[in-house]
Amino acid sequence: MRDEVGHGFFGMAERRTRTRPRILRVLAAVLCITMPACYSYVPVASRTPTQGAMLGMSLSEPVDVRLAGLTANDVVQLRGELIRMDASEVAVSATWLRSRNTFEFPGAGETVTVPRSSIIEITEKRFSFAKTGLFTAAILGVALLIQGAFHPLGGGGSNGGGGPIQ
Repeated sequence: MRDEVGHGFFGMAERRTRTRPRILRVLAAVLCITMPACYSYVPVASRTPTQGAMLGMSLSEPVDVRLAGLTANDVVQLRGELIRMDASEVAVSATWLRSRNTFEFPGAGETVTVPRSSIIEITEKRFSFAKTGLFTAAILGVALLIQGAFHPLGGGGSNGGGGPIQ
């Protein structure tokens, strides 16, 4: 039997079915928000990254890099997609560059070749379970705090006291 508010028997059945889609929407939003936290750059060990891997490089000597329409002077860090890596040089399709004086330049996929002797460190973009878990837990914690502020102790529903007068 339904009461006037429309919450079903003792207010439980419809409340559960209404919150399930809301929970799915919240979980989908949390996943979209936390996706950027899923990746970090980790040092490349003794293995060689595969072609197409996203790499970051720190350089010992500043180099000038020709981009479409301009030259980025004194570049000391760069990121890009690996094109080729051998014993003498590394070639990437540049997506980001930083100069010695901290100017940053977006790359548009220009091929940048750097001698191995100029590279201090090579890092590879990898999925990070730890960062993703911590960030997701933080977002869910904040969401629960906000939800608790608006609906303390799950209240706010019908108390079941109303009904048709007989």
